Amino acid sequence: YKIKKSLVDQGTDLVVTKGLLNHFAAGFACKRLNIPVVWHMQDLISRRYFSLLRSVFNYFAKIIPVHIICDGEMIQQSLKETIREKSTIIINGIKTCDLIRGGNERKATRDELGIPANAYVIGNLARITPWKGQEILLRIFIDYKINNQNAYLLLVGSPVFNNDRHYKHLKQLIQKYDVKDFVIMPGYRVDLKNMFSAMDFFVFPSKEKDTSPLALLSAISAGLPVAVSNIESLIEIIELCPFVDVFDHRNREELVS
Repeated sequence: YKIKKSLVDQGTDLVVTKGLLNHFAAGFACKRLNIPVVWHMQDLISRRYFSLLRSVFNYFAKIIPVHIICDGEMIQQSLKETIREKSTIIINGIKTCDLIRGGNERKATRDELGIPANAYVIGNLARITPWKGQEILLRIFIDYKINNQNAYLLLVGSPVFNNDRHYKHLKQLIQKYDVKDFVIMPGYRVDLKNMFSAMDFFVFPSKEKDTSPLALLSAISAGLPVAVSNIESLIEIIELCPFVDVFDHRNREELVS
């Protein structure tokens, strides 16, 4: 009802929604007002619960949006064939000129975060949530650090929707393995150029769902060496960027190597 009132007050002619909840909430509001809606889908709908959620989503995808933009082929393939006809694949775009790493930013950011100038920094930037794979990366880093005492891990990001259980779990692991001086978690940051400038190597260990993630595309554009997990939804990025390293997130020894 709040969205509906806002749309009326602004005299809206077309709505583009992002995010699963918004596809429904804003979609229903627009349906009541006869305002056309374009869904910009950046989330792969899970097959969990016998694909019940996917079935519900497809039902409403049929009746709400006039068109659907998918940021990856797997997202489009999750739509029923009749709905696919009103969809387009457009991989996420970013403004690359704002991301190129710099020497001044590197020093200033490392000084801010307490990272030595000569340290080897492995980085990740993502929402803190289990399927993004931060725990995998943390556990691998603990093993890797045995061979490289000069290594630091920079995990940039924060939980969303007040769901900080996984964040607390990561903090507990850091305490348990006594690596608190070498694992930096600065929280949510908008100064991506600074974060990337502080890193030497970017690892993207997602376990599922990611299609063309902005954080990964940004790290590539920043000029960082990058390694990504070989999940099916990232195949498009891997094919477009053959210079990235690819690993199996389930193979501990491979990732340490």
